[in-house]
Amino acid sequence: MPLAISGTELEPSESIAQLIDCARALDISFVEVWYPRNTDTDGLERTFSSIREAGLRVACISTGSELYRRGGSVEDQTLVNQAIDIARRVEAPFVNTYFGYYDRRDDDRAIKTYRRLLQPCLERAEESGVTIVLENEFNAFGVDPAFSDITRRPEALCQLLHEINSPHFRLNFDPCNFYCAGVEPFPYAYELLRPFISYIHVKDGCRFDVALAEAVDYSGWRHFTDNDNEFVMRPMGEGAVPWANLLRRLYSDGYSGFLTLEPHAEISQRRAAWEQAVAYVRGVTDLATELGKRS
Repeated sequence: MPLAISGTELEPSESIAQLIDCARALDISFVEVWYPRNTDTDGLERTFSSIREAGLRVACISTGSELYRRGGSVEDQTLVNQAIDIARRVEAPFVNTYFGYYDRRDDDRAIKTYRRLLQPCLERAEESGVTIVLENEFNAFGVDPAFSDITRRPEALCQLLHEINSPHFRLNFDPCNFYCAGVEPFPYAYELLRPFISYIHVKDGCRFDVALAEAVDYSGWRHFTDNDNEFVMRPMGEGAVPWANLLRRLYSDGYSGFLTLEPHAEISQRRAAWEQAVAYVRGVTDLATELGKRS
């Protein structure tokens, strides 16, 4: 299970050099590049030439695209297609996208609309040898009070993936996002969606309460809300996601895709958060490998 680190941790004004430096220091060979967030400062060509010159490879081109934004977005369709073209050029196997939202919950309408808007993107991905991965999400940005995003519900997400049924459209499984959406990430969501998982975002988090903040130092970690619930990101293994059990299960199930680390720490905490996450994941997977050899 190769590790990658995500450029979602960078501020829009930061150079890709920050991501490159961290990857090299942590002995990681892959980076996830957010377009256009990570390419605006240095420009598209210079960004990817810097990655290549550092001896790194691109695991995924991620975008904030949502084909179901406000009930259906052609503009986001264009962004997905741009990301596919970039992925083909830099030989990145994946393009990450999100689902979107509407002013009311209607899963049948949402799935039908998403499939229609995805189709030209999917054809482009197939021609380019690229796989689109859809990331499950919660209402992190406060735009979906109706809970219309089907990816917060594993059952509806499973229906979408079954209906599209393409090797070039897979799931970016984010266990912490499921937790923030009020869903048991493991074993429930994992067991239901396991046949579709080709990419994984790795972070940990827990419910936030002001009273608890007096006893626990949450400084340096980003906060998110899902309507009335507030969450705070945590070091790997210190949040509510059962990462140790999930990582061992991924190993035993033969998962060979990327584990892309995005701890969601503030800049002051970012390097330490990446270092801790890498050490934690490597420690658990190394133990799983050793136990596997003994069995």
